[in-house]
Amino acid sequence: MSFYNAVVWVLYVSQVSLNLATPAFAAGAVYGAAGNVAMHLRLMVSGLYLFYFSVMYIQLPGFINAAPSRPISALLLTALVLGLALLPVAKWSLLPFALMYALLHLRALRGRLTTTQTGSWSPASRQPPPRRAPWSWRRLSPLPQS
Repeated sequence: MSFYNAVVWVLYVSQVSLNLATPAFAAGAVYGAAGNVAMHLRLMVSGLYLFYFSVMYIQLPGFINAAPSRPISALLLTALVLGLALLPVAKWSLLPFALMYALLHLRALRGRLTTTQTGSWSPASRQPPPRRAPWSWRRLSPLPQS
């Protein structure tokens, strides 16, 4: 059940990010039409960040073979939104988001699965997952078995 809840939070965070991107794009277009180029660029770039995060975060469970826990999902979205809000003031404001997001991919990029027995992964769970093939050639064969 915890894997299910973690996937639901991945969906929720992805939806919130997409819902934040839409008004950012709309407001950016309005500021662009009004001639405020600086605000237009800021809002459009923020909309692109939010849209990209939404699309890529929803694919994360398929890539790392797990779903990040609820606190990690919420922390990532918070770090992204705060980073985008502080970007004009502090150039490093997206660094915490980027580091956390990269850490989620680190184990998958090293070729390790990131699931525990429940299917959900967090930095606190350090146990290696059981090794087994997710599919077999025999099940994928279109020829009848004799």
